[in-house]
Amino acid sequence: MNLRCCALLLWTAGLALPQSQLAGTATTTTVAPGSTFGFSVQWGCAAPPCSSVAASQWTVAAAPWNPASPILTSMTAAAGTAATAAGKAIYSGGFNGAAGTEAFVVVGQNQNQLQPGQIASLTATVSPTAPAGTFTLAITGPSTADPSGGTVMTTTGPPVTITIQVAFSFCDVLHNGGATPQARLLDLQAEANWLVGNPPAPAGSTPDRNGDGVGDADDGQIVANWAAGQACTAKQ
Repeated sequence: MNLRCCALLLWTAGLALPQSQLAGTATTTTVAPGSTFGFSVQWGCAAPPCSSVAASQWTVAAAPWNPASPILTSMTAAAGTAATAAGKAIYSGGFNGAAGTEAFVVVGQNQNQLQPGQIASLTATVSPTAPAGTFTLAITGPSTADPSGGTVMTTTGPPVTITIQVAFSFCDVLHNGGATPQARLLDLQAEANWLVGNPPAPAGSTPDRNGDGVGDADDGQIVANWAAGQACTAKQ
């Protein structure tokens, strides 16, 4: 027999190949500031034959993350159908606002095996001040155990990309949200500057607030009324 072949077989047999996988899926990939969306964690067999799995731990991480301007404000969890069927519960460490992460573990007072499927159903809350753009949710640091407490090698699926779409009022010249009197005053100043030839607004915007095709004093007054606390309405 070829000794090189035998050495390769022995080396391969000694490898701890990944046997299970944790993967995340989102109920929607387009969200709005202040909204909530679901994030499901699935357990499955990555490389059959798989060892039995009785418990699983992981962390969900949002990126990019800036604690001064958070994308998410919280995550809550419920045991998934595969977890409840095996008599398991889910525990979380609480949302870490400094890092944009939360750790979870699915475990039960038994040695029941988890079957492939949903082991966790998470609900994430988007910050009401989240800016438009995209971010990802990724499962990191996976750890799974067999019924005896032995380690089962685990991989993770790819991150899930979420797009935040912000619906701006047509009086919100600077697309700053207009949530405060100061923000609205800045919009009024921007509109006035735009009308005299100094366009400061986001690309693709227009000083025409009432849709008559012209940027003029009418549009300035519409934004002025809005800055004063009235509804953003246009009269042609």
